[in-house]
Amino acid sequence: MLMIPPAESKSVPSDVSDRALPDTVTVNDLADDMLALMDAVGRPRAHIAGHAAGGVAGLTLALKARDRLDKLVVVNGWAKADPHFLRCFEARLNLLRHSGIEAFLRAQPIFLFPADWISAHTADLDAELPHQIAGFPGAATMEKRIAALAAFELTPGTAALAADILVLVAEDDMLVPAAAGARLHAALPASRIAIMPRGGHACNVTDPNTFNRLVLDFLRS
Repeated sequence: MLMIPPAESKSVPSDVSDRALPDTVTVNDLADDMLALMDAVGRPRAHIAGHAAGGVAGLTLALKARDRLDKLVVVNGWAKADPHFLRCFEARLNLLRHSGIEAFLRAQPIFLFPADWISAHTADLDAELPHQIAGFPGAATMEKRIAALAAFELTPGTAALAADILVLVAEDDMLVPAAAGARLHAALPASRIAIMPRGGHACNVTDPNTFNRLVLDFLRS
């Protein structure tokens, strides 16, 4: 997610975004997409808050074009794919391959949210399901995106980044273990870390007040 003040934003040309992906996709491609969007809206620099895939793409962007980045927030990210993370995605992909899109999407909340939050919001999740099915990017696209995330590994040069980086971790993240975020923080000596005791992988959804406070305090610091 790009933090672009509305007063400075411009309309994005209709041909900037294309859901069709090349045969092979990498996190480097995701960073290029971020830069293309910044160019399209005429934004030379930006704060970036990236959740999981967006966070590792933000780290890659920092290596590619350090002068384009102000501050970076990496939410539930990683330096290298954790074995548990890979196991979760393999299970999700098997649902997609063998049981279809609806089964894949019905299982998705288990990996994103704490169990008690799912229980309290089951009606909301059921109401969202038809919209998620209608907007699903396709099995091939999902396979390519997951492969890109599984292959990502922090490069040695990233440790020397001078960028202000916040690593935000949820302790009860079911998809990306909190230990993966701790290892990312350790690999970035100049980074800061903020820990949410609960919230799950989608902690920005389940506890937006705490999430917003931590992110905004960092961006304003």
